[in-house]
Amino acid sequence: MNDYIQQFFGCRECAENFEKGARRISSEVAEPTDAILWLWRAHNRANRWLHGDTTEDPQQAKVQFPSYAACPLCRRAHRHGLFDHQPGWDEAKVLQYLMLFYAKENVKQDGVTSSKGTSIAHAVLLCSADV
Repeated sequence: MNDYIQQFFGCRECAENFEKGARRISSEVAEPTDAILWLWRAHNRANRWLHGDTTEDPQQAKVQFPSYAACPLCRRAHRHGLFDHQPGWDEAKVLQYLMLFYAKENVKQDGVTSSKGTSIAHAVLLCSADV
């Protein structure tokens, strides 16, 4: 993945930042599902840093993925103080969502989604099942 980023990212600063973050990947990834969540965290971290930046594309806002609308079950509230509620992630639900969202059957080929696959709209419903 790092080689791909280094070779094909158009933004040199982004590629270098990814490489810095990937240096500790071996201590954070032991299983294939760990790698999925690691990439998801890296993506959201980059979007958090870039949100509101002058380079942000107004057509592709830098938001946390998945959005609340796409997967409300992926989010939860954490109580950090008496009145302070910070949003958090249910990573088990996020993993389910990501595996459904990026399932082979949902990958578009020539602009057409496979008719065999689970539709993305159903991903949230399927994520409501116990993990």
